[in-house]
Amino acid sequence: AKATEASVDTMEATARRQLKAYVFVEFASITNFSAGQALKFTVKLKNYGQTPAYKVRVVIGAGMAPSFPAAVPATMPEHPAGALGPGAAIDVGGESGQVSQQQWQSCNNGPLSVFVYGRVVFQDAFGNTNRYLNFRLQTGGAQGTVLINTPLPSSPQGNYTDDDPPDA
Repeated sequence: AKATEASVDTMEATARRQLKAYVFVEFASITNFSAGQALKFTVKLKNYGQTPAYKVRVVIGAGMAPSFPAAVPATMPEHPAGALGPGAAIDVGGESGQVSQQQWQSCNNGPLSVFVYGRVVFQDAFGNTNRYLNFRLQTGGAQGTVLINTPLPSSPQGNYTDDDPPDA
């Protein structure tokens, strides 16, 4: 009887993993990076799961800094995005402050990188309200020239989900 219960529990857990919503970055790019203008960016988020992601909320931002923590403001607005069905995608984005000539040069030829980052929080079809994705993308600085209208590469750190949280 215990073996049967364990088998049923395993099957239920497997079904939940297979069916739940999985929200990830499908595409992200810098759409404007010019001295004297605002830094503009867009991120396409997609639900790769087989069930909807409900009550989707997105916090997203961009910044220029030598390292990631210096790029993050103390508070960022949260954008409710509603539900995201299986296979569905949404575009989110925004703009950061005006890029100075010195920042432009430092990002293209020096110590600063451009970071696009965010957190997506959602509820899955099984009622789990603490599902999330943290993402961080990076261009310029040590990676070379800032990529414009080209897929942004992931940063070496800062990309994780509730299924795979970072080591403490």
